[in-house]
Amino acid sequence: NKYSQVDICVRDEGEYTFLELVKALERNQPLKDIKGLTYRENGKFKRNEQRPLIKDLDSIPLPDRKALKMEYKGSFGGLEFAPKGFTSMVSSRGCPYHCTFCYGKRTVGFRTRSVENIMEEILYLDSEGYKYLNFVDDNFTVSKKRVIRLCRLMQKHKVDLDWICEGRVNQVSDEMLREMKRANCRIIFFGVESANQRILDYYKKGITPAQSIAAVKKTRKAKIPFILGSFIVGAPSETFKEIYSTLKFAQKIDIDFPVYNLLGTMPGTDIWDEMVEKNILDE
Repeated sequence: NKYSQVDICVRDEGEYTFLELVKALERNQPLKDIKGLTYRENGKFKRNEQRPLIKDLDSIPLPDRKALKMEYKGSFGGLEFAPKGFTSMVSSRGCPYHCTFCYGKRTVGFRTRSVENIMEEILYLDSEGYKYLNFVDDNFTVSKKRVIRLCRLMQKHKVDLDWICEGRVNQVSDEMLREMKRANCRIIFFGVESANQRILDYYKKGITPAQSIAAVKKTRKAKIPFILGSFIVGAPSETFKEIYSTLKFAQKIDIDFPVYNLLGTMPGTDIWDEMVEKNILDE
């Protein structure tokens, strides 16, 4: 009721829910049987049954990028890294890890498209003249075997696309990074988050500062051109000394572009639940 401008909300994955919604609106049909929908009716909100997650991501048709007549450009923190021919795609959804600031595990699980299905879209993008691709997966590097196989297929088909991905510092190996470089990976974005093990443990990151240092060294060895790192400050009990050590750590570990974030509390995360339980936040 706080948001009078909102009439309808599609919850979680929207491919099928949104399609059914559009058809119902076109035909002037009721919305009560559309799973995954919350909507306003006679001044009150109705919440329909939850729609199950899509198990087979390969069943989702490839997006029609020609439907929107616009030129996408890629930039990060004001730095333009893909002035033209840029697009994005998802090769997996969710993340199997349990970071307390993230919604991924709780709301979307972890599922992957098959390598064959991913390659179908990549080859289409290559044939259409795209030059830069951003894998917007929550965690591209979960499966070493999958990443290496995909990269080798990209090399085999001589795909002319530069690309960027996000990864975990405790997952990358020399072999994986080498194959990523050969397949034209230009940027990798690591979630380093903190220089302090106490804070990493609070976030349930499952990594150590030493692993972050090692991952950056491996990436340099593989000659992937550009390394980004995410850092979070503002954990409830974090001290100024710990924040300062994280800022110094970001300078020390040889990443090209540190991205600093203030800790946010988002609904659906463990930190949100903690703040509500302690009466710091009012739902």
